[in-house]
Amino acid sequence: MSTIEHSTLLKLARDFVQQKRLEMRSIEGAFLVGSVARQEALLGGVVDLDVWLIDYSESEIAFPYVWLSNDVHIEYRRFSPSAFENKRALRGDPYLGPALFSAVPLYDPRHILDLVQASLRSTYDSPENIYLRARNGYQQAQSAFKELGRYLRSAVPSPVPVKVLQNLHAVVSHASIAMMTINRNYACGRRHFVMFNSAANAMQQTELSQMAYQTLGFDGLGVDDFRTLLGEWEQLQTYYQASANLEWEQELAWDSRRNYFRRGWQTLVDGGQVLPALAHMEQNFLQVWQSVESAVSISELEQLQKTYQNWLALTGKHQPQQLSQAIWRAKDFLAGLDRFLLDWAYQNNLEQL
Repeated sequence: MSTIEHSTLLKLARDFVQQKRLEMRSIEGAFLVGSVARQEALLGGVVDLDVWLIDYSESEIAFPYVWLSNDVHIEYRRFSPSAFENKRALRGDPYLGPALFSAVPLYDPRHILDLVQASLRSTYDSPENIYLRARNGYQQAQSAFKELGRYLRSAVPSPVPVKVLQNLHAVVSHASIAMMTINRNYACGRRHFVMFNSAANAMQQTELSQMAYQTLGFDGLGVDDFRTLLGEWEQLQTYYQASANLEWEQELAWDSRRNYFRRGWQTLVDGGQVLPALAHMEQNFLQVWQSVESAVSISELEQLQKTYQNWLALTGKHQPQQLSQAIWRAKDFLAGLDRFLLDWAYQNNLEQL
């Protein structure tokens, strides 16, 4: 790994878990997942340590951040042990399964991770389980699309509700996981769409990846558009930082978090991955905007609407009719993915067509 030694990152993660064990006596296990667990190179020289805590109190399941330095943050989740009891379900889970497969134990006196990984790894790469994970990813994409189905025949409200855009992203994100699963790779966060591109190319399905970016309104955008949209993102972040009155969501506006995203996206753009950078940046923009809507006064919100509308105009989602067309494209994208999955299943003797 570059910049920071892998052993140093593991020590930071273990030290964090030790601290949490002193604060929360109900913790019975802790795993490191994500890019550091997979020993991938740092993106932009900054990194999140993704830590899962097994907590018998079940008092909270959240996604808070912990600042360690400008280059290293910890993002942790709390799970009940019941989340890992159904081993068959984990083998078919397109998110939990891959994360646990490569997880590193940080504290595991009850050998929870040992048992999970023994079950996962024995049949993880069987065609049946690969297809099961891919199909589950596809079904989650379909579920997100159902939320958009009402707009296939009627116009999207104006101004465009942020939830509509987030559902559009959910369709593409879940569907891309299905493609990545078939290609036997996995990534989330800033690397997600890079791995999606790689999977689509490897499976000779570049048309599907093009349809995904068309659905999001990024078709034809380039480096100059990235710079313009980055400016809009920065402006929203500045407004939010000045006005937010929330709890952990305020961490979205930390200067260090802004640096984490900015450097990662710029690294992608420098490597010719403009559309993956835009896709992840828009996801973050929408998340922050959703928080802004609930954090500022009505008068402040009216002033900020210009930033939101500028973003939609730059990405071809400003008018209700544009959104309706994007939803139709999402429908075609899912239909194409379904055909691809069925063909793969047929080639592997899993379904009779």
